[in-house]
Amino acid sequence: MKRLDPCLLPLLLVTILSGVIAGCNTTGETRPGAAKTQKGLTDAEKIYGLSLLWMEATYNFAFFDQVPDLDWDATYRAFIPKVLDTRSTLEYYGVLERFYALLQDGHTEVAPPESLFSRIDSPGVVLGEFDQRIHVVRVLDSLVDRVPLGSEVIEVEGIPIRRHLEEKIFPYVASSTRNVLWKTGARLALSGERGATIRITLRLADGRERSVELRRDASSASGRWVGPQSPRRGLVEFRWLDEGIACLALGGFHDERVVTEFEKLLPELQRARGLILDLRENGGGSGSHAIAIVRHLTDRPFRGSATRMRYHVSTYASYGAFADRFPQFEKFREFHLRDAWISNEAPTYDPGEGAKLKMPLVVLTGHRTASAAEDMLLMLDSIGRGVRVGEPTRGSTGQPLLFDLPGGGRARVCTKRDTYPDGRDFVGVGILPHHPVSPTIEDVISGRDAVLEKGVEVLESLMSATPQRDAEAAVRRASHAIR
Repeated sequence: MKRLDPCLLPLLLVTILSGVIAGCNTTGETRPGAAKTQKGLTDAEKIYGLSLLWMEATYNFAFFDQVPDLDWDATYRAFIPKVLDTRSTLEYYGVLERFYALLQDGHTEVAPPESLFSRIDSPGVVLGEFDQRIHVVRVLDSLVDRVPLGSEVIEVEGIPIRRHLEEKIFPYVASSTRNVLWKTGARLALSGERGATIRITLRLADGRERSVELRRDASSASGRWVGPQSPRRGLVEFRWLDEGIACLALGGFHDERVVTEFEKLLPELQRARGLILDLRENGGGSGSHAIAIVRHLTDRPFRGSATRMRYHVSTYASYGAFADRFPQFEKFREFHLRDAWISNEAPTYDPGEGAKLKMPLVVLTGHRTASAAEDMLLMLDSIGRGVRVGEPTRGSTGQPLLFDLPGGGRARVCTKRDTYPDGRDFVGVGILPHHPVSPTIEDVISGRDAVLEKGVEVLESLMSATPQRDAEAAVRRASHAIR
């Protein structure tokens, strides 16, 4: 169950490279007659890169049914003149990003060459999304008087913020859920060509509107940031809360040290009356690390994800082409249609030996909870272990196939479809919390952790339920209610 880290490709940088710059002639070239871009890509290389993306998805992508209105072959043909019309490597990769973003999958995306990243920046302002409204959550101290914390962005370059996102940002974001699309879009809304200026209109706390011109120079600007710190966590963070409640944050499953560090804490964790497991910043990694940790959270067998993957046999495909004429070839039709699959039932894992943490468990989730972290949630769900509190997860997992592109970029396409053991999808949906909590802009600015507060409240309720099986029965009932 080895899985590549979903953060392997720099998601935030990937999606910003063309929203503002695409369509600009940054090389001075004019067509026709320009056989190469500034970085040396020929027209043949441009078509090859696009064709490679089309081919790998055609034969390997696991979620075409989640984009039923997408005619993939027709879209490929439509993008050929688009890539040929690009006049820089930057613009070319923007078109490729847009092409793969149409598949609407967080594990299927294009990463431009790292050499292009130096051309991208944003102003010293960090935005966040709250109920599809965009607010300022952090700002450089040199800008805070002009761009107050908590103020709402209502326009970018005179365009309403929703339209700006839908036209300039969303088309480049690889995401399977609308929630993550908005969260990511907010972070990228002001990004673009380094050093360029951008004009935004704010709605202040008193209702007044203010237009501000900002320069995209955050990476080189001096000063300190005002506002809550970035939520990114270390690999393993542990602290005690009141009333014998232990809080353990796991920042990812990409490093085997997450297991060794967790196991070092077991003697301390066994003293707890209740455990809060914070997976809000866990973007995944290796599923084997998730399994190793779940084994310490139960003494009962638990199940993983059911899986499906595409299956190709060239000769069977040739037989299937004759299915209409010869009934004996009907069984090969699916190969001809490229719709043959191998399905695997959800595996059952033995809890094994070792220390067990049997106290009531609450798991905090958010839109960054992804991949192997979502697999871990499914394992816990299979035995009714843990109450989920927070926001829906990213809805993105599966084994991606990585491959190189002309010009130094890379891409990946999701090849494996993971589901609940009973076949229900969570990719494209997210794993839903039992107790939904969405932090408000006021929560974020004040530093209040509303999700953790609710988690403590729920955990205290579980701790009062005895014996433990009563608490787990309540979890199973709650899980059934949200299906």
